[in-house]
Amino acid sequence: MFLQKEASYLYVAIVAPSGIIFPLLAAIIKYKKLNKELKVICWYIFLAAFANLVCNSLGFNGINNMPVMHIYTPIEFTLLITFYQLLLREEMSGRVLKMLIPAFLIFCIVNALFLQGIYTYNTNTKSIEALVIISLTLAYFKKKLDKMQFDEGEKYLIYINSGLLLYFAGSFVLFFIPSIIVPDRPLERLIWSTHATFLLVMYLLFAVALWKYKK
Repeated sequence: MFLQKEASYLYVAIVAPSGIIFPLLAAIIKYKKLNKELKVICWYIFLAAFANLVCNSLGFNGINNMPVMHIYTPIEFTLLITFYQLLLREEMSGRVLKMLIPAFLIFCIVNALFLQGIYTYNTNTKSIEALVIISLTLAYFKKKLDKMQFDEGEKYLIYINSGLLLYFAGSFVLFFIPSIIVPDRPLERLIWSTHATFLLVMYLLFAVALWKYKK
């Protein structure tokens, strides 16, 4: 049992998050050659890498790192909304998407101050974020299916969109399992390990998209 706990912790806290090194290297090497949409994803990767570093540093020193997640989530949301503004500019009013950013920020502040607190995992805001991103990924796929054509640069965006859909759809389901907040249970370890796997797959899809991109 102890070995299972240790293996689960190492996978969730170290192995899966370390997968970001692949898209991070691709982003650094290929940044100047990427289109606008993929450059936004690069900034998302840079942000995630920095947040992972800070969270792990705090965690290894026995400091609660949940306040970092409360700050990270609205910034992550803003970058992803910016990404979909570029992808869906013909199908969706940019003004509508822009309104989501301050509305979500207000909700994040209210949640941190009055609902969940900054020292607990922000499942409320992560769930709302997941719903929005899932909707936008599906809107993008609908756009592509309606036109039934892909430009050379757009096929790489399919990797990005697929990674985001997989991660946020999986996360949305996991955030609603009550045992996620109950400490030291086998099911909780399974939930977080599954969440970490979705994260790792998303990072790998990002890496493929950035590395293979050609104008």
